[in-house]
Amino acid sequence: MVPILRDKWSFPGARLFEVLVAQRYDEYSDFGSAAKPKFSFRYKPSDDFTIRGNYSEGLRAPSIAELYSAQIRHFPKGMIDPKTGQPLSNTLVISGGNPNLKPELAYSYSLGGVWASRIKRSSA
Repeated sequence: MVPILRDKWSFPGARLFEVLVAQRYDEYSDFGSAAKPKFSFRYKPSDDFTIRGNYSEGLRAPSIAELYSAQIRHFPKGMIDPKTGQPLSNTLVISGGNPNLKPELAYSYSLGGVWASRIKRSSA
């Protein structure tokens, strides 16, 4: 986290500003390497209000079981066509590993604010 504005280095309308820049690097024997970034910030225009945001990317490689577990083929009874509601006959269902799976990519971002009012109470 890099503080750009804070404490002595602040002024009205800009009490705090911090930035975070990070990168994750992974290397997979089957899928090569991947470098994915993360950026976030925190900005306080006043002592009562904070704005936060972030953006990140991620990658998940398939597990060995998802790739190479044994495939099971069967014709289940009682399957219903979700569109027509009619029973299906001779429907082949294949479950198990898939050696053609590719890594999953993820993109995440958020932006939000926090209002923390500081009400002073008088003591009686």
